[in-house]
Amino acid sequence: MLEVRLLGQFDVGLDGAPIEMPSRPAQSLLAYLLLHPSTAHRREKLAGLLWPEATEANARNNLRHALWRVRKALETGGRDYFLTDDLTIAFDANADYWLDAAILERKVVEGGSVEELINVVAVCRGELLPGFYDEWIVLERERLQTVFERRMQLLLERLVEEQRWPEVLEWGERWIVPGHAPEPAYRALIYAHSGLSDVVSMAAVYQRCVEALRKELGVEPSEETRALYERLSRGEKAPAPPAGASFQSRYRLDSELGRGGMGIVYRAHDMLLDRAVAVKVLSPAALDTEGRARLLREARAAARLNHPNVVGVYDAGEAEGRPFIVMELVEGESLHRRRPTALPEILSVARQVCAALEHAHAHGIIHRDLKPENVLLAPDGTAKLMDFGLARSGASRHTAEGAIVGTVFYLAPE
Repeated sequence: MLEVRLLGQFDVGLDGAPIEMPSRPAQSLLAYLLLHPSTAHRREKLAGLLWPEATEANARNNLRHALWRVRKALETGGRDYFLTDDLTIAFDANADYWLDAAILERKVVEGGSVEELINVVAVCRGELLPGFYDEWIVLERERLQTVFERRMQLLLERLVEEQRWPEVLEWGERWIVPGHAPEPAYRALIYAHSGLSDVVSMAAVYQRCVEALRKELGVEPSEETRALYERLSRGEKAPAPPAGASFQSRYRLDSELGRGGMGIVYRAHDMLLDRAVAVKVLSPAALDTEGRARLLREARAAARLNHPNVVGVYDAGEAEGRPFIVMELVEGESLHRRRPTALPEILSVARQVCAALEHAHAHGIIHRDLKPENVLLAPDGTAKLMDFGLARSGASRHTAEGAIVGTVFYLAPE
């Protein structure tokens, strides 16, 4: 059996023996084909994906050499794990192999055992291919991180429901260790320490949550977390945790507010916190890897910001295979539809948008798609910047040289 680990490491084994594959391009090629099995990838597309800055001829030559290296490393007993012809390359999905990322993405049966969930999340030993910076890997890394977080949240909810407090503590801390600030993990720890009647540890966890969110995201704990901690601190009985994995159990969709190439936005009601929200659901046409990654970037970028001129993001997840994000509902119209004509109003909108951008830049986020359609104007004149789907970190070179992102009518000349 071929056994490959891509989460937290690059490790290949064949029939129980380790396989050396020192070539980084060969590692990237094998990883890409494994993550997209049963798909016949055109050679020119693979070459351009893995060597974006090389000429077409050099990229095709590099691809042939990398494929030869992979086959050479895996050859034993005459087995070939690849289906190739003059035009395409594919990994043979019918081969005898094991891949940690495939286990993580395995469909979780509703009502399945907690042990099954533990076996799924246990394969994740870190982010996808640490130390690799190919653009496609960055997108896959974000997508798989989202899958892992959904699985972890579901596991912790199930453990809390069954009051398995030692395991809640173990898995909650394991989610936090990588350096992220997952608020559901802190809430689970608060539940666990309350269940163990350890008030001191419960207070310590809440303080850790406050400090982590401020440091990592520049935000305060959510209303849900604060309310839970305050209720348990008063000695009240712990409420049943919300079914965060079930979109339908928490959000009721109402009328459609708008739609674009990436998604549809609905007016909705958050039944847990009893408030009106806006829910963006990824459209069927955008359900590819890039579409999912873009929606995730939007959620993560906006969640790091806490500013009166930025539309707030409250939640994100996936329902019936469709990713979604839950946002602040802003009553009003876009700047594209409602164009101010008086100079004082024009200056007010400009100042507010600049303040939102300044706040984003201070947190290392570049919007990259600033246009009237992405600015909402509330009836009181408040301007709110939204749609961070094309945002990137100021320290990142996420977009390759020569690539263009944004809306052509509003792109800066450079």
